[in-house]
Amino acid sequence: MEAADATSAIDLRGLGANEKFDPGAEPTGTLLSTILSGRDVTWLDQYPRAVDAVTLGQVNNAIKEHLNPEKMIIVQAGTLPK
Repeated sequence: MEAADATSAIDLRGLGANEKFDPGAEPTGTLLSTILSGRDVTWLDQYPRAVDAVTLGQVNNAIKEHLNPEKMIIVQAGTLPK
């Protein structure tokens, strides 16, 4: 499968802020989350392959298209030097 085919076959943008794919997660919760999000259970097998198929060029193009450095806010946490 071509990289472009893999990423177009599965909408990787479907992951919301409160949703993540965790291959080590408890299986019932992962399955339930997948079904409740409207995906077919085959998505669980397809997703890791689709992510692996994404090229560096595709990632860089997505960054250029969706991120604007002038609108980003840098946050630091922890013990900071004075």
